Amino acid sequence: MAITKIKKHDKCPVKAIKGPFGFHYGKLICKRHHKHIQWLSQADYETLVQLDPNLIEFDGVKERPNRQKPAKRELKFQRKYGNNWNTEYSYSQ
Repeated sequence: MAITKIKKHDKCPVKAIKGPFGFHYGKLICKRHHKHIQWLSQADYETLVQLDPNLIEFDGVKERPNRQKPAKRELKFQRKYGNNWNTEYSYSQ
């Protein structure tokens, strides 16, 4: 199926990704080659989705995974008093 003028990707499976891409509403990606084919306007995106709903894939802002707090660490500070170095240890969470 010829979707674009680029003949290389005519017989490749494609996916339409909707997301915040600046001025562009979405983009068309070749699944076989993992290459960007073209930018899509909102009308082009909706037309492709009406033709084949399986083309949709969302690639917008993703929720960040929860990070675990690091274990307590021992921190070492060295300070110089005159000609002597003093080492202090403290524990942080």
